Amino acid sequence: MMTKQDKKIRVSFGGGFKIKNDNQRNLYPKERLSEFLNVDPNNEIDVRNYCSKYTLIPQDLTGGLLAGFAIEQRLIKQILENFKSGKLTEENIKKINSEIKIYPSFKVFSKRDLSEFNKSLGRDDSILANHSNDKILLKVSTHQSTFSSLLSDLVEHFISEQKIRECVDCGKFFVLENPKRLFCDDSCRDRYKKRKKYKVKKES
Repeated sequence: MMTKQDKKIRVSFGGGFKIKNDNQRNLYPKERLSEFLNVDPNNEIDVRNYCSKYTLIPQDLTGGLLAGFAIEQRLIKQILENFKSGKLTEENIKKINSEIKIYPSFKVFSKRDLSEFNKSLGRDDSILANHSNDKILLKVSTHQSTFSSLLSDLVEHFISEQKIRECVDCGKFFVLENPKRLFCDDSCRDRYKKRKKYKVKKES
């Protein structure tokens, strides 16, 4: 188990997210999960600073803030350690499924909103300039709690670490050797391109 507080735990995955709190928008980086894992649960200042920065309120506060934070951190560390050692259990999966509560909805954003979002994430948003509509419809996921979103981040990390992808053409799963690869083999890639080319030609 990872118990030493001076040992930095690194978790990486793409993206970021924002929340609306006290009428102020805040963008949080992908390092949020790594920061959570590395907070010393016995250091009240560190715990309070993290909870304030990421609006985390432990679900179980019967033993106080530090105890509630330690419970959630210990659970996520245990699940992460089980995954890294190849010992992820059915109990772990059941816990993840019971805690992750996501409510999907659809919202309309302006190109300016998305441009600001991309800028905050350090992403290139030049592609937005070519979009014909100023209003863009997107699917938005809302988590019931910050702990739920942390578990969701953890699962995203698991998926990215497995290096398994579904072929865009045939739907077969394959081992990802190149992060940019979308097809399980060349025949699927060629078939997909031909079909796409034919569709464009037919619509023109």
